[in-house]
Amino acid sequence: LISPSTMTDSPKSLILPIAGALSVGIISICSFYLMRKRASQQHRHGQGPHLPESIRKKYGGGCIFAPLVGAQGAEQEAISNSSQHKTQKFILVQTKMLTSTEHPVIYLTFKTEGEKPMNIEPGQHIYMHFHKCEDGVNKTQKRPYSPVDRVAHNSRVSFAVKVYPDGHGSQHLSKMAPGDSIEFTGPSKSLFHLGDIDRRSTRIFFLCSGSGFTPFCGMLRQLFQEHSEECANPVFVFANKTWEDVFFTEEMYQWNQSGKIDVIHALSQEKQIEGDKARKFHPEFWTEVIGGRIHKDKVKELYQKYKSIHNKFLICGTSQFVRATRASLKDLGIQRADIKCF
Repeated sequence: LISPSTMTDSPKSLILPIAGALSVGIISICSFYLMRKRASQQHRHGQGPHLPESIRKKYGGGCIFAPLVGAQGAEQEAISNSSQHKTQKFILVQTKMLTSTEHPVIYLTFKTEGEKPMNIEPGQHIYMHFHKCEDGVNKTQKRPYSPVDRVAHNSRVSFAVKVYPDGHGSQHLSKMAPGDSIEFTGPSKSLFHLGDIDRRSTRIFFLCSGSGFTPFCGMLRQLFQEHSEECANPVFVFANKTWEDVFFTEEMYQWNQSGKIDVIHALSQEKQIEGDKARKFHPEFWTEVIGGRIHKDKVKELYQKYKSIHNKFLICGTSQFVRATRASLKDLGIQRADIKCF
């Protein structure tokens, strides 16, 4: 039972506690609103959360955690170097043809399961898992594939894949339909960081054949975007059999016409590129169009023509192309540390 005197004094005695509780509630709501607004602005402008210096140093300064905040306010860890051994899953969104030659190139866009964001630097690759049964035994083959662009805080990633008749991985990918899934691990550690060189005095030679272009695509796009007059122009040599095998032609044209990247095409089945026959290649669009294979003498000629004070050579393609090009560079006296094979 409550006495009359207690009832009389209660309203006065409760004023301060109630006012205090209301103040705390209002402050909490305002703080939550401001945090949500700031997170929304960061998301719209592509900004990640502020990372502790210890995290940045440990992972080489890259953004490891994506600014994805769930309903409970917990940050989700992005798929990055820290999760390279964990099996993840891609879901195919769409496929389109880039070339329709004997060995066509297909362009595949995947999303991660659960729309989990990824962080993949240019030049890194992931391993897709392909399962097959041999003699009653289930086996898993892992094949490396490089995204064609930098993937930062994004759940979608795209690959350009050349399809070969005896390529188990490429054949499997070419037959996938939207909604199909495939397992993967990665990304791998980077073999080369653009930030590790002085671009004012160092020229990068990108030497590739066919789908060996894919690990370099993201790097070239980054160099194109960040190029300044002080930078040494990178030299991009793209070797293919015929002109019809070349893909991403329009983008390469923009690179070359901008004067920021020297694009050189080498066509092994075109022995001579001159006169009327040369028109379909539009040689005026490119720094050079070379007929024949990139053999030892061609590598020497290109090096002597485009070398700078310091030079780095990145090679990717068939095993035969990589071995021959690396041997040619070593014969020119290029140091092993200046050659990276992907």
